[in-house]
Amino acid sequence: MGARDPIGYALPPSLWTRGVLELKLDIWVNLGGGYSLPFEVFTCKTLVELKLESILEINLHPENSFLPALRTLTIQSVRFNRLSGCVFTKLLSACPVLKCETFTS
Repeated sequence: MGARDPIGYALPPSLWTRGVLELKLDIWVNLGGGYSLPFEVFTCKTLVELKLESILEINLHPENSFLPALRTLTIQSVRFNRLSGCVFTKLLSACPVLKCETFTS
């Protein structure tokens, strides 16, 4: 987590232990091969609303992805890579109480 990890710097480990309820990531990253979000984004037990905007690509997520409280998911201008199966489908299946989703390109 240094100069080469701007997202990790903005999302310190202490964020996840404080019971974050809402997270909006509007990130413009150009690192050649994309950038992987911290796995905690996909395993946060308290997160109720997640907005992912302008992220170049999501190509990895942990096998234990589970967002048990996530009710609202907004995805705008995000590309999902299919190298390890359909990451998008896996993300949706990790959200058992999802009520509202918004997708735009």
